[in-house]
Amino acid sequence: MTVTVTPERFVMVHFDHDVIEEIAVGVATAIGFDVSSAGPELIVAVNEQSPMNSVVLSSLEPITVSVTSGAFENPKRIRHLDPAACRESVGRGLIEASDRASAAFGAPAFGAELPVTHVTAWATNSLGRLARLGGRQQMQRRRYQFRVHHGFSDVADAAFDRLWNSDELTFAEIIHWSNACRTSHPPGVISS
Repeated sequence: MTVTVTPERFVMVHFDHDVIEEIAVGVATAIGFDVSSAGPELIVAVNEQSPMNSVVLSSLEPITVSVTSGAFENPKRIRHLDPAACRESVGRGLIEASDRASAAFGAPAFGAELPVTHVTAWATNSLGRLARLGGRQQMQRRRYQFRVHHGFSDVADAAFDRLWNSDELTFAEIIHWSNACRTSHPPGVISS
């Protein structure tokens, strides 16, 4: 995998280009990407002019994870890199790219607009998988975010637990658990 981080030199934030590149290679390896020179190309494009926290998979060929600097920033030292936040942000983009590369996962068309509930459910599953690969263990923070979009209920908590703790769900199953939060009874098991 060829990794390119842009910009090469940061001016507005105190980020280290080489550290971001090293983190990207490490998380790509953990997710299962071929990090040899024969592997796919990865571009990590950092918009250092925005303190917002945004992560978007903006291209599949080459794989491009576009982030605003706030996604990599240490909240206790503004404008400084937080390696854990960097790993999580790049990892989110790479897990989405991995999901999209899998026909069995059945991802929606690239660029398709999704309801915020479905985006949140997919992110919950992705971050749970990333946590099991050595990422940040922020389950309660992510549970709260899930509840904001799916309701504060036992049904939503059951759906969150299923999404967070599953490594092999398809996109259809993720949507099932998200949509189940709108019902008054706990979600059932999807038969195949």
